[in-house]
Amino acid sequence: LPGEYTEYLYHYVVKNRDRIGELYDAYAPQIGRFVIKQLYGGKINSNLAYLYQEVLLKEMATPDNIRQFAEIVFYNRIRVADDDIVNVVVVDERLKEEMIYPVTGRSAYVLLFSNDHTVLLEDASGNRYFGTREYQTECYFFPRRFIPLLSEHAKDSIPYNLFVCGDNKELFALTGKNASRCRYLVDCEMLDDEYREQMRMSLLTYYFEQDDSANLEEMLTSVELTHVPVKNRGEVVKYLSIRGMYEKAYRFTLAFGPENIEAKTIVRFAGGLIEENVITGDDEFTCMLYSAFERGKYNPEVLEYLVRHYKGLSKNLRNVWKATASFDLDTFEVCERILLQILETGAYIGDEEDIYQSYIESGAKTDVNRAYLSYKSYEYLIRDRVVGEYIFKGVESLYNRNRTIPFVCMLAYLKYYSGKMDSLTEWETSICVGFEVHKELYHQLLYTQKKIIMPFFADYKQISDKAREIADHVMVEYRGNPNSTVVIHYIISRKEDEGNSYIREEMRNMYGGIFVKEFLLFYGESVQYYVTESYGNKEQLTESGTIRKDEELTSASLGRYALINDIALSVSLQDYKTAQELFDEYGQREFMMKELFNLQ
Repeated sequence: LPGEYTEYLYHYVVKNRDRIGELYDAYAPQIGRFVIKQLYGGKINSNLAYLYQEVLLKEMATPDNIRQFAEIVFYNRIRVADDDIVNVVVVDERLKEEMIYPVTGRSAYVLLFSNDHTVLLEDASGNRYFGTREYQTECYFFPRRFIPLLSEHAKDSIPYNLFVCGDNKELFALTGKNASRCRYLVDCEMLDDEYREQMRMSLLTYYFEQDDSANLEEMLTSVELTHVPVKNRGEVVKYLSIRGMYEKAYRFTLAFGPENIEAKTIVRFAGGLIEENVITGDDEFTCMLYSAFERGKYNPEVLEYLVRHYKGLSKNLRNVWKATASFDLDTFEVCERILLQILETGAYIGDEEDIYQSYIESGAKTDVNRAYLSYKSYEYLIRDRVVGEYIFKGVESLYNRNRTIPFVCMLAYLKYYSGKMDSLTEWETSICVGFEVHKELYHQLLYTQKKIIMPFFADYKQISDKAREIADHVMVEYRGNPNSTVVIHYIISRKEDEGNSYIREEMRNMYGGIFVKEFLLFYGESVQYYVTESYGNKEQLTESGTIRKDEELTSASLGRYALINDIALSVSLQDYKTAQELFDEYGQREFMMKELFNLQ
């Protein structure tokens, strides 16, 4: 008989086997052979569907037969209404490609292994129709009924595994029942890459939560950058670091960017790499570590690495130093890097004094220490910046250790303590008086070719003869470009003088753009002046003013000019008795100088 009649006949015989009895027994072997042949030939229709269920599954359910049955259990018949339809196209978003089935006699047998699919009808011209052409679907089986039977023997069936793993790509859910099925599908090339990635990530999470280290490690070993969706990047790196795959975790982090990875995860695998001495001094690795540090995650290993290798903004280095100090770790390298960076950039950062003190306690290099003190002294002396007293204690330390003191440090030191003569501590007083530090520094300043004179020198008149001479003068101080030519134009005014013309004199650049002109004035005299600064071919007036001698007795300075000034002041006040006493004292001094210090 033709195949379709045979199928019908056998269907009838099996269906009525209880009634026909011996006839069924006679046909049974033949029916069995026929069913097997149709099964392995991939045949399906309503009659065969009945025979598969009643004969195959009940009487011939061997593992091989069940595996073959799994391939056809998801077939359905689609009947089209129009003769011009030549193909039925099934689109399942979980598959890379669409499935195309030819239409014969207005029917096509198609695989439908989910409810989330799209059926298109295609004519001979390639036109496709959705919802505008009629068709009917005939379902031969209800697959869910066969899951218990198929689960042990159809593990390699793609349709079955897709059915078990869920219909919807977006609503995919992994459970203990379908985990092994999903594991099989992850490596299936015919599936959509995004769907496979979704399953892979779900499996990683599932294995991690179930503490299934063997499967987790196996999947992590095979996972590649291209397999990881953006939203799962941090999760994958976390699993890699937990399983000790530090190098792969680092490689993934470099590709993804550390900002997408949890800081504690970075610290975990970075600590492992540092401990294994896999990476040393790599800039990308260092920046990645700082990214974690900046988010508040670090440990002693990370901090020690940053101390040795991190190069960044001064404020960032300060933060590394502060964290490292809190762990009581060695901060020498980062302190030195901060101080050198300050010298290079002129940046100001908080905790600078503590950083300097930490550097000193760690065994500072003399050259770096001297350079830093010079820079801060220059800022204080030349630019009038506020600096802490620790700078000048640092200068004292250099002096006490017989180290060469930079010239700018001497000047800054003298300027700073010139305003503290009445409030020096016992130790500072012993330096200024007992060890005569200031005198020695003055000697270097005033008796060399430099011949530096600064207004604040006068404040040391109680411990320096040279300072007493300076104190007899009044000074005009001007700050300008050290490369400019600065000229002071002045008139010394006396009560008896009228119509004097301005005297023009170039001011001396004492140090770093501090220009000074000193005047010896007595009571009743004043200086009117203005200053011009020239650079290149341009000259401009920058400052003007008037100075005069203070109207008070100054003989406490013991200088002869002070005596003359006080005599003039006493006469002006008509205090002739005091004037006579001062005049007598002046005569005695002149006599003693001539008699005792007469040069032969």
